[in-house]
Amino acid sequence: MTITETEIYHEIHLLCQRKLLKRLMNKDRNEIHLMDKIQEILRTLYIISLDSLSRQQLILDEAAVDRLISTCDAYDIPYDEILSSFLKLKPNWTWLGIKEQYSVPHQGIQDYFSALHIVITLKDYLKSSALPVSIREVLKQSVRATSINMAKYYNVLVHVAGLLHLLLDRVPKAITKEIVHLIREANRNLSDKCNVDQWLRLIENTKCNNDITREIAQFINTDKPICIRENQVLCCKVLFPHLRPSEVYIDIASEPDKVSDLLDLLKILTNCNHQCIGLALHHHYLHDDATTTSDEILQHVQPQDYLISFRGHLSDVPKLPPNLMMLYLAVVSDDHARRLLPQLHTVVPGLHYLDDLAVRVPAEVSPGELQPLPVTHKFVEVILSDVSDDGVSHACDVIHKLQPPGGYYKITCDPSTLTESGIRDMIHGLAKRSVKVGSGLIVNTCVALTQDQDKKLDSLALEKLCCYFKKAEEQLVQ
Repeated sequence: MTITETEIYHEIHLLCQRKLLKRLMNKDRNEIHLMDKIQEILRTLYIISLDSLSRQQLILDEAAVDRLISTCDAYDIPYDEILSSFLKLKPNWTWLGIKEQYSVPHQGIQDYFSALHIVITLKDYLKSSALPVSIREVLKQSVRATSINMAKYYNVLVHVAGLLHLLLDRVPKAITKEIVHLIREANRNLSDKCNVDQWLRLIENTKCNNDITREIAQFINTDKPICIRENQVLCCKVLFPHLRPSEVYIDIASEPDKVSDLLDLLKILTNCNHQCIGLALHHHYLHDDATTTSDEILQHVQPQDYLISFRGHLSDVPKLPPNLMMLYLAVVSDDHARRLLPQLHTVVPGLHYLDDLAVRVPAEVSPGELQPLPVTHKFVEVILSDVSDDGVSHACDVIHKLQPPGGYYKITCDPSTLTESGIRDMIHGLAKRSVKVGSGLIVNTCVALTQDQDKKLDSLALEKLCCYFKKAEEQLVQ
């Protein structure tokens, strides 16, 4: 599992403490009580940070700095060591001119320090009292307020959630429930039950703690499809057993083999009656690698009746999910083309809801191994990768051989190194081969085109192909 945001702050803070301890030890101090003294001084720093945050100030006022210095003196620790270890001195404009003032290094550290105060105070209360303890009351007492606008403390509360399970041996259920409700109160998006990503961020920041996840589950909106990306797979693996059945779209940009919990997640979705309506495996789709396919992952999507969109690389297609509406497939080699294209002609007519068919082929595939793509209810698109000026004629042959009976909706070259001259040659070459394009020719090229060149190419495409031309500014196939 990756390190969480709170853990990063925590590890950096512990490192600063160890460095400070080492410096103080070099001054012939006794290590036995030294760290305890440092911790007591830091507690003053934490409450000062929270107080400054409540007033929306990063810079510490003179009273706060004097309080910190007094605490250092009380524990016989050089205050300059403490201040230089955990604060920064920055010049600031005042009515009296430029004045150097101490501040917390940045907002994120202030949030973290404030959260430390809350969790350490909670820990003390839990040890010393059987009375109910609440995060809200600790916060109110700390900033001396009768009521709290939680929105101001959203990031603090996220760190509190992350620190509870780092610093407490056992987190009472009441505290678990309260922190989730406070975070929801602090973030209007979460109150509207529409921002799944932020809830997943919280689950991740608590190391997928099951108690926190169970409490969060009641606030996840399952009335709309939930999109799961690769960095959310582990969190969703913990979350989805607690959710009502929902529609899920899985969107994996990186290499699926490196998303270790993906197959386990798919099993959980099946066992908990969730419906996978979309599966996009971009790495398989974009990289011409015959050794890695999407076959196994697609087979783990069960039942397949709910799947309406698929993107990836299948070694063959003897059978496809019956209700597909969008199908985006990669052809990675001549052998693959010989096997896949005839199967598409057999399978596609049985896909009664298929609207969009897009096939991505490398520019170097042999035209002689190709045959026309099957027709769908609406759109057929071909995407050629790595087209250069020298390969334009070959690319036009490939596009021509793949052309379905009704022509293409769109032709895309992505990525490419085509120049203005190469694009002109492609437009003429496609027209010469009677290629039909209903919508547009889109080229993603690393070569810059002027606005005038862009307009002329658009006019040429309209004249020769009866479609528009567009130069993409970034990779289109995602």
